[in-house]
Amino acid sequence: FRTDIILDFDYKPGYENNLWNNIIISTIPDNDSRKTFQMFCGAFLINRKNFSIEYICYLLGSGRNGKSVITGAIANVFGENLVSSFSLQELLYDNDKTYNRASLVGKIANFSDDVSKKDYSGGAYKQLISGHKMTARHPYGRPFDLVEIPYLVCCVNEMPPTTDDTPGHYRRMLLISCPNQVSDKDADESLPAKLSTKEVK
Repeated sequence: FRTDIILDFDYKPGYENNLWNNIIISTIPDNDSRKTFQMFCGAFLINRKNFSIEYICYLLGSGRNGKSVITGAIANVFGENLVSSFSLQELLYDNDKTYNRASLVGKIANFSDDVSKKDYSGGAYKQLISGHKMTARHPYGRPFDLVEIPYLVCCVNEMPPTTDDTPGHYRRMLLISCPNQVSDKDADESLPAKLSTKEVK
C-alpha cells in the first residue's frame, strides 16, 4: 500500500530494535496475538474509506504490564498531529463529545488508557468503531459530519460493561491479552523515553 504519511527517519530494511522486541514479546507473549496487534497498527496507514476494518483493539491485562508503554511508543512515532488520546466516554457520552470528535480530524489513531464503567453498547459505539460518519462541531461552529474516524486502541484492566449481547457488538472487539506484570524491581521509568528515540543502540 502507498501512504502520504511521511515519518522523519530513514527506513532501514531488515533493521530490528532489540529493546522494542523484548518489550512487546513480554507484553504480548502469544505470537499470533502479537502479529494481530501489529497488523491492526499497520492499518493506521491504510485509507479507511477503501477498506472495511471494523474493530476496536483492546489490550487487556492487569496494571503495570507494558500496555501503555508499547502504545505510547507507537503514538510517539506518529506524533501528536496524527494521534489523539480521547477516552470512549469523551467521544460517545460527554456533553462536549461533538467538540472532541472535531479534534479527530486528520488523526489516524486514538489511544486511550481510560475506560469508564459506563455501559458501552448501542448504535453510537458501533458507529465509532466501524468508522461511519458521526456528528462533530468546533466551538462556536456549525455541526459537520466527521467522515474519517481514526482507529481505536484502548488499554484496559477489565472489559467495559455492556448490555449488548449481539454478535454485532462482540465481532467488533479485537482482544489482545497482556497477562504478565512487571515487578517493582524490574520497572524502568525511563523506558518510554528510550523507546521514543529515533534509534536505540
